[in-house]
Amino acid sequence: DAEWRFKPAGKIVAPWSKVVLNELSRTSATITCDRSLKPGELVEVRTAFDGKTVIVFDASIVRCEQAGPRFKAGVSFRHVNEESSHVITRFINKRMTELRGRGLV
Repeated sequence: DAEWRFKPAGKIVAPWSKVVLNELSRTSATITCDRSLKPGELVEVRTAFDGKTVIVFDASIVRCEQAGPRFKAGVSFRHVNEESSHVITRFINKRMTELRGRGLV
């Protein structure tokens, strides 16, 4: 499970909304959400890859297109620290190992 919100600006803080996190890499991802986002908008994406450690990424919208009733947006992570990068890499490696074990990759 993941959530997103617009990057807080001063005292204005938007609530978190549910999002589906897809096509994850160390520096970017695709999110599926309920509203259209504009390229260049700054957002935060929050998730827990291992079920315990919550990571919040600053991200910039790269593209957004409608996919049925929802919207698919490409995001580029900004300011990913080394620890978060390692958590993402471990998650991706674990997921790829599971898929290879099932003959899906």
